[in-house]
Amino acid sequence: MKQYTSCFVGVPLPNKFQEKFEKLLVDVGKLYPDWEIVYPKSPHITVYYLDKQSQYVLPNIANIVQKEIRIFKNIVLSVNGFGYFNKEDPREGIVFLNIVYPPVFVDFNRELKDKLSQYNSEDNNLPFHPHMTVARVNDFSSVGNLKNCVLELGNKIRKVYWEFSITEIVIYGVDSKKQPQYQEQLLIISV
Repeated sequence: MKQYTSCFVGVPLPNKFQEKFEKLLVDVGKLYPDWEIVYPKSPHITVYYLDKQSQYVLPNIANIVQKEIRIFKNIVLSVNGFGYFNKEDPREGIVFLNIVYPPVFVDFNRELKDKLSQYNSEDNNLPFHPHMTVARVNDFSSVGNLKNCVLELGNKIRKVYWEFSITEIVIYGVDSKKQPQYQEQLLIISV
């Protein structure tokens, strides 16, 4: 039996933006070499966090997601500029790309929170803030003010504006037995 850590439901970044995302990560890494840059091959927007799950419950989760997925028909998301979580947020130190989304995106999160409560994670008590993680800042002494760093990113790295329709939802997970550990697509559900 496989146990996955950090399982979640997410919207993948379409393949047509993959190369741009990877280049962006390289540019951020050059500008801030002390930052922990995310794994470049699975860019996504987390919709609902599941934490640790067994391979045997993933089909049940997929069935629940499938029943609610109709909400995403003709929904367009935009990835637009940089942001970060501030000191008042327990996710402090995460630098991300902002997501512009319609209110129905939050409704989907609420529906999943209700329907997937048996697979709940304590992290789901955090406010839902759709984003695409770029890096984690573990050592603030090398950064100073994160707000200034994010402003610098916006000024030094070309503008980010990627717009796309949601065509699939993915259940991701990390297999802790694989090294290095990374988020992989476990189940894909077409919209």
